[in-house]
Amino acid sequence: MEGDVEELNTLVDEVLTYGKLEGGSLELNFKELSISQLIDEILQHNHLLLQHLTVNVSIDPADIVEADEHHISRALQNLILNASKYAASTITVSFSQDSERWQLDIEDDGPGIPFEDRDKVFIPFQRLDNSRTRASGGYGLGLAIVQRIAFWHGGAVLIDESESGGAKFSFIWSRNQHQKTVS
Repeated sequence: MEGDVEELNTLVDEVLTYGKLEGGSLELNFKELSISQLIDEILQHNHLLLQHLTVNVSIDPADIVEADEHHISRALQNLILNASKYAASTITVSFSQDSERWQLDIEDDGPGIPFEDRDKVFIPFQRLDNSRTRASGGYGLGLAIVQRIAFWHGGAVLIDESESGGAKFSFIWSRNQHQKTVS
């Protein structure tokens, strides 16, 4: 019964988070962050879930971004843990930037996502693998939340094929979003 209560609490938290992100009642607190340190903290916090994989990180420790720390951390953690569910042995996390945007790529060497299914993964409560149970597969809100966090950061999430054959998720956000008034 205790496990069921915890599962219900998690579902309520996910639904409330998605509701805030979708409904526009979100206040973001943009600040300068070390993207390298943020990724390191996510990896350390989830080391037990990632211990069976090799996680390659290609980020310069000097790279600084502006973002809402809580929400961007949540989005990147969702993407990394999602990659860990499907990776055969390796996850690669890399960062790039230009004058307009920042981009974090999270790739795995798993089965990938067919082109025709890529938009479906962002639909709330949608799961591509019907054989997955709630215990192993979550609620189908994680990637929908990631997409909304990217939107609130003036960006988007793109899906492509990884060089290793799996999925590549690119979380892209604007370098100028913190200067705009979000309503």
